[in-house]
Amino acid sequence: MKLRYSKKQQRLIVTTGATMLLILNIMLLHSMLIGIPAIAIYTYIFSRLITDIFLTKETLGKLFYGFLLLLTGQIILNTACYYISGVNIGTIVISLLLPFLLFLFTTRSEERATSKKNDLTLKPSNPLTAVIGTVSILMNITLLLILFTNHTTSIMPSPWQAVNYWFFILFVISTGLLILFIWKNKNYQTSILAVSLHLFVMYGIAGILYSLGYGFDAFIHRATEQWILVNGSILPKTPYYIGQYSLVAWMAHLTNLPIFYIDVYLVPILASVSLPLVISTTLKKIWYIPYKIGILLTLFIPFIPFLSFNLTTPHNLVILFTVLIVFTTLGYLKDKITLIIPILLSLASLAIHPLVATPTLIFLVGIIITKKITSSKLSLIFHLLFFTAITLTVPILFLINNFLNNAPLPQFTNSLTQFPLFLELFRCPYWYLTHAPLLYEIIYAWQWLIIPTALTLCVGGFLMIKKKIPAIYLFPLTTIALFLSAWFLRSWIVFPDVVSYEQGDYPMRLLKTSLIFILPFGMYMIHRALKHLNTLAQKQFNHLTIKQLSTQKTAFTFMLVTIISTVIMLSLYFSYPQRNIKSRFPGFNVTASDFEAVEWIYKQETDFSFSPALDMNQSTMTEGVILGLMDGTNLIEKKPHEFDYIVLSNQLVSAAALTKYSFAKYFQTNHGEIFYYAIPTGGDLYRQYGKMLYEGQKRAYMNDAMEIAGVNKAYFVINNYWANANKIIEGAKMSADSWEVIGDGDVWIFVYKK
Repeated sequence: MKLRYSKKQQRLIVTTGATMLLILNIMLLHSMLIGIPAIAIYTYIFSRLITDIFLTKETLGKLFYGFLLLLTGQIILNTACYYISGVNIGTIVISLLLPFLLFLFTTRSEERATSKKNDLTLKPSNPLTAVIGTVSILMNITLLLILFTNHTTSIMPSPWQAVNYWFFILFVISTGLLILFIWKNKNYQTSILAVSLHLFVMYGIAGILYSLGYGFDAFIHRATEQWILVNGSILPKTPYYIGQYSLVAWMAHLTNLPIFYIDVYLVPILASVSLPLVISTTLKKIWYIPYKIGILLTLFIPFIPFLSFNLTTPHNLVILFTVLIVFTTLGYLKDKITLIIPILLSLASLAIHPLVATPTLIFLVGIIITKKITSSKLSLIFHLLFFTAITLTVPILFLINNFLNNAPLPQFTNSLTQFPLFLELFRCPYWYLTHAPLLYEIIYAWQWLIIPTALTLCVGGFLMIKKKIPAIYLFPLTTIALFLSAWFLRSWIVFPDVVSYEQGDYPMRLLKTSLIFILPFGMYMIHRALKHLNTLAQKQFNHLTIKQLSTQKTAFTFMLVTIISTVIMLSLYFSYPQRNIKSRFPGFNVTASDFEAVEWIYKQETDFSFSPALDMNQSTMTEGVILGLMDGTNLIEKKPHEFDYIVLSNQLVSAAALTKYSFAKYFQTNHGEIFYYAIPTGGDLYRQYGKMLYEGQKRAYMNDAMEIAGVNKAYFVINNYWANANKIIEGAKMSADSWEVIGDGDVWIFVYKK
């Protein structure tokens, strides 16, 4: 007799098999060929299961919403496991098995699911539309191939130095074809796939071009993730970044993919996939904006250059989640999206970066409470309390953080008299030249108009909404509150141990984050403006013959699409460092010469000692140090006393040391622990490095640095691209005991001994 299994039983059997393969893979097999397919099957089935249990209101993209709940649930679960025991085989098995409890829930029957009306049935597009879509996709693939073939391990201050003007022309054409394809296409799933690919072209540039990694913060985070992968945890267990760290380490264990690739592409891929789905479904549900227009309005995100998800850091991951929270919360207000989605996104964000996520969590709680308040007087009081809470939350969190870390108490100043410090956040950066050819002046004048344009659209869209419910006012209130919070942090609170440019970093982040809470209204305004423009065009062309009408419509469409495509291209250009006649953005990258320099320094102190196995009980930064390579293999094990030297270098050389040798050595000083490489977070070594760069290359500065760390040997590293590098090199030759030149003078290493 042939056994017949229900759909739930089939899912249970397949998921159990995939889970067993994953457990076997992390214990014995360690194979990507097994891990990647197994985690894909596991993720797909549980995403479907979550969809059937919790997501009764979603239509298009409901499977993705199921995946989003699974992802955020795993972030929360792995974060909890990390604090209890760390990321190890035991906690990974627990995180894999706990979702099986979902099989205890009753899911919707197949009959109920299939009988429900669905306005998103796949519809074939006409041949011309299919050709336009195919060409657009092929052009995007071509753009990716151009990037892949031009990747580098050498210095490249701007990614645009790897391509020529044809790249931008091709991008404009592909964007225009994408807009036409989505506008004409009736198959919304393929439209989302097409725009997701286009977004990945924009967000994946840094990851593809810079083979060794890009930025500085990302290197620190990857080094920590690599440490956690090997050791399970890192001490002290702080409340920061663990959501991302535990997720990346969890994925690396299960798939056997190197940490480097998981980390580099996590945010670019997740943003490319999630933004079109979440934005288009939300706009359809709350304002009845057609899906095809909602998908196109996703391009409003990359229109704002600082909302570029091209780099994986805890901050960027939380910013992405914040965008998703804002849209799904708006859907919840209209009872169109399940509340559990923004709740899990908020909790996952809190696990990743509490300083950034706490205001968003307060925002969500405020929305939930306000929605239930019926008294207008009580609603007004709550709005005032909400506004005050959002405004003061971040400054209070900074004060608590300093207190818990025994850092010096901040100084309070008069925020009104110090208002010019806040205005400095809006001033033209020093790297923009005052005079340039007219074309460049026009282009960079537009750059300064992008944010005012976006703000105007967002404010205008909010004002155009009729019959506003009280809860919707929390969106602009949050924007204003975060703006004031940035003002307080920049003009009211001064942290004595933080260098000046770091003082303005977080207020600037708050300013950028504040815009996210009114983004949906900007999209609403664009939709209304396009409708109005279309109406005017029809009236204008009403008197024309059919042939003239067709010609005029074609010309009008071509002009509009070209303008939009060009504007998106310019925003893409601005979202990465630029190196041209007008801009001298200091966007240098880690190079092969930087890695060679840190290897040379390491070899001067000790011989290499490769160890295929690692002691999983070693979990602090100063005991049994593990030195990891980028791919997580061939780790080097050294004892702390073999790193009794310091290195004064720029942050990119320090990033190479972190990647190559992890958290090899920390010195106990009167001002707390300091890393043996100078890191630009206001530490004593980096101050001494600044003196060596800008106050003369005096031996006394190096002696002071050695005195701080209690060592007898120090290295001063200078890259040839640094301003006045030749003068600094000649000065260091006069005070150093010896020096070494890396490559063709790419990096100079000066040795100082007591």
